Amino acid sequence: RDAEALAAAVSEAEASGHAGETADGRPWASEALKAARKVEVELLVAEVTRGIAAKYTKRQASALHRHYGRMAQAPVREEPLGRDRSGRTYYFFVSDPHRLWVHVPREESPQGWTWAFYDTAAHVEAVLDSLDGRGAVCGGGEGSGGGDGGGGEGAGSGEGGEGEGAVATDKGALAEAELKQRLRELLPIISADMADDEVVNQDEGWLDEGHEWVGRQVLRVFPEAANPQSLGKITRWLPPNEETSEGALFHVVHDDGDAEDLELGEAEAALEAFAQKERDELLHPPVLAQPHYENRLERKALRIKPSALGLAGARDELLDFEEWLPPPLRRGPPPPAPGE
Repeated sequence: RDAEALAAAVSEAEASGHAGETADGRPWASEALKAARKVEVELLVAEVTRGIAAKYTKRQASALHRHYGRMAQAPVREEPLGRDRSGRTYYFFVSDPHRLWVHVPREESPQGWTWAFYDTAAHVEAVLDSLDGRGAVCGGGEGSGGGDGGGGEGAGSGEGGEGEGAVATDKGALAEAELKQRLRELLPIISADMADDEVVNQDEGWLDEGHEWVGRQVLRVFPEAANPQSLGKITRWLPPNEETSEGALFHVVHDDGDAEDLELGEAEAALEAFAQKERDELLHPPVLAQPHYENRLERKALRIKPSALGLAGARDELLDFEEWLPPPLRRGPPPPAPGE
C-alpha cells in the first residue's frame, strides 16, 4: 500500500512485458497489472480525500476555537468535560488552552495533590485512547502533571472505579463513555495550542501488536504500598535486542493512571496473578444480599396473612372457591339413603 513503491512496481511491470498493443493497435495489460493500476488510483483518491478532510477539519477547528475565545470573555462558569470511572473530573479552560486539567478528590490521591494537567497533544490522545467508551475499566495515559504537590505520569490515582453495586458501576461506565465522546469532539480544539509530542517510546522500537500479551489484563502486587494491588493492561511491547542482550519489555498502563515497563518475568507474574484472581472469584463468587421483599402492588386486604395459613386457611379458601363456581358445578343434594 506504499504509493511510491506501487508506482515503481507498475512502471517495472509495464517495461517487462505486462502491457502492450495487439496487432490491430488495441492496448492490453495483464490481470496483475490491471489490479495494481486500480490500487494505485484508489491510493491517489484516498490521499486527495484525506487532504480535503484535513483542510476542512482544520478550518472547522479554527472557527470553533475563535468561538471559544469569544465565549471566554463572557463572565460564565466553565463546566467540566466529564468524569471517568475512577472519579477524576476533566476540565478544559479556554483561558488556559495549553493544558487539559484533571481534578482528583484529595481523599482519592495518595500523593496529596488534587489538580494535575496534560500539556501535550500526544498525552491527550493517550488519555482518549485509555478511556473506554463501552464501559470497561481502563487507566489514564501518561502525561505531565502539576498542581498541589507536583505532577506525575498520570493525572490521578485511585482504585479503578469499583462502585457500590451494579447500578453505581453502570453509572460510572456511562459517565466515562460520555467523557470519551466529549474529548473526541473537542480534540482539535484542545490540542490546537498544545505542543506536539509523540507517544512515549514510539521511536525506540515499541510495538502495539505482534505479541500475544498485548491487550491482556495484569495484576501487580505491591505488599508494602497503601494499595497493595493494582490492575492494568499491557498496551505495547519492546522486542529483545540481540546486540545488547537486553530482554523484552512490556508497557503496562494501570487503572489508576500510572504506567510502568515490566521485564519478561515481571509481566509473566502479573499475568498469572490476574489469572489467579479470576479463578478465585469464579470459585468464591461474592455473596450479594437480597433485599427484603414487600408486595406493594396488591391491596392490603388481598395479601396473605398468618390467619390464612393452616387448616382454617385451607377451609376458607375452599369455601371461597365453591362460591366462585357456577351453580351447576356447586355441591349438589346429598345422595339417597340405601333402600330408597
